[in-house]
Amino acid sequence: MVLGLLSALVLVMWAAWRANELFRLQIARGKVAIVRGRPPGGFVDDVRTIASHVERGTVRAVKRSGRATLVCEGLDERTAQRLVNTFSTYVMSAHRGRAGSRL
Repeated sequence: MVLGLLSALVLVMWAAWRANELFRLQIARGKVAIVRGRPPGGFVDDVRTIASHVERGTVRAVKRSGRATLVCEGLDERTAQRLVNTFSTYVMSAHRGRAGSRL
């Protein structure tokens, strides 16, 4: 019974964590794939250009305090900062109006 409750708790926590994710991009050997969600128009092309040297990494946009924040995993600090700077130029209010958007 304890195992069942623990499993249910983990499932609820995972669903809540994922609900805050607006989109996820996977980078492998410089190729960018949209795993989940809808990134702003043109941002994927910018990621392809900036992260063309990346072997493996993940770029996620998550909702924190009502704002979209970019989270980069597996990327060097310089590349991650360039992506964050580029992402900040996109108007996420336009993204809010899209069907299925949670921002």
